[in-house]
Amino acid sequence: MNDVIVVGGGLSGMTATITLQQNNVDAIILESTERLGGRVKTDLIDGFLLNRGFHVFNPSYPEVHKWLDIKELDLKHFLPGALILADNGKIKEFMDVSRKWSALFPSFFSNIGNFQDKTKLLFLRNKLLAASINDIFSSEEMSTKEYLKKLDFSETFVKNFFQPFFSGVFLENNLSTSQRMFEFTFKMFCEGNTSLPSRGIEQIPNQLSKKLNKKSIFCNEKVVSIDQNKIITESGHEYSAKKIIIATEATSLARIHGKDINTNFKSVNCLYFSTNVSPLKKNLIAINASKNAFINNVAVISDIAPDYAPKSKSLISVSINNLSEESDEILINKVLNELQNWFGLSVHYWNFIKCYRIRYALPQQRSVNYSINDDKFKIDDTRYICGDHILNGSIDGALLSGRKCAELVIKDLRK
Repeated sequence: MNDVIVVGGGLSGMTATITLQQNNVDAIILESTERLGGRVKTDLIDGFLLNRGFHVFNPSYPEVHKWLDIKELDLKHFLPGALILADNGKIKEFMDVSRKWSALFPSFFSNIGNFQDKTKLLFLRNKLLAASINDIFSSEEMSTKEYLKKLDFSETFVKNFFQPFFSGVFLENNLSTSQRMFEFTFKMFCEGNTSLPSRGIEQIPNQLSKKLNKKSIFCNEKVVSIDQNKIITESGHEYSAKKIIIATEATSLARIHGKDINTNFKSVNCLYFSTNVSPLKKNLIAINASKNAFINNVAVISDIAPDYAPKSKSLISVSINNLSEESDEILINKVLNELQNWFGLSVHYWNFIKCYRIRYALPQQRSVNYSINDDKFKIDDTRYICGDHILNGSIDGALLSGRKCAELVIKDLRK
């Protein structure tokens, strides 16, 4: 019998297991797929590095410094701002002028919003930089849409900037996500650089896996039942432990065994294309602010991190919120026909590589936390639960949740 079994090898499950092992607890990890990482994976296809979904990484997250060697990730940075894909085929540049002063004139005098909007944006930035994370997560919750209205940003600015930009972050188009998550994310954007690990987002779980006892990792072991302290997997193996941590997605074993679990989630489609010439030629994410927008954002990944594509090739990522049930062919045509508005007929010569349809991409975040009482991690005397759905939908939330849950298990084992 093991001291602890962790079910699920995503970021939460990995940090929980590492925390246990570093405290001399006999812990193993059972992962249903062929490798650890959960939703944070990268595939190598025809020389291209394809992250499963449009992932970005921010080194300002406080928890990541406890777990990752940031220098080893060799981060490649986006510029602080965005390209706005507007109606009538126009592309407008909007930058964080406090970090790129050369963009002061074009950003402040663009018609994305009025002068007051941009002044309020700088005020909001400074306010959040001064705020503590505890201050942010202890504030009264409302939707991001209500929050921006309360701050008196114009509808034009919300439509042209906040809505398309944060729709890509929260994977929902109505800004119904808690303003706590908006403030936290915006603070992180202001403090650090939106980045990509140079060799794929899977560098993150790959780093974590090096901290694990290799003999404690069991992949391709899908858990089908948990009964008290016993676990049975699809392969027919039986495991037992004093304590069991469930670190799966909220809609899996967490839903079956947990209590008051947030099972609502957001979906996304991510399509990858290649071409010989980058359509952007600027290290910025392009966000779609046009009327009746279908796609959410476009990024030329290889402009930011050249190792994602073979030499003389560009790798393009296109994201669409909500899961599409249309065929790849129909989806590709819709995407290219819309992108033609800004990039011309040349888009029809892009080569399609792959479409990822990610059903569970993020938990719904109408209510989020950064710290919770121990009883939220504890189901009963044997079973515990962790994951980003417990705190907030971010890499930081996943890592923190796993560590906090493991620390509670250690405390209970030592009683």
